[in-house]
Amino acid sequence: MDTFLLMLAVLTLIAAGAVFLTTGGARIINLLALVVWAVSYADNARFWKIPLRHGIALPLGAVLLIYAITNAVYQTLRNGGIDWRDTHYRLEDLKANRI
Repeated sequence: MDTFLLMLAVLTLIAAGAVFLTTGGARIINLLALVVWAVSYADNARFWKIPLRHGIALPLGAVLLIYAITNAVYQTLRNGGIDWRDTHYRLEDLKANRI
């Protein structure tokens, strides 16, 4: 899951921010990454008949997804398990597959 969050951040957030924070060849590479991202989204939007304006929300969605996953992991570690429907499942039991 760490790899998923890292790749999500790299492919959506860092490339977008790096266009404004870099110069020269690095800026061109990041700009090309954004162009590839936009072209692939436009192609998928045409195929699936999705409005193009939804592509603008992708960075926001990435930030929300990264926050949700990170918060869920933090809460699970802090509570020593998962609380689900008024039942506490201990992390040790979940890891041992005893539930």
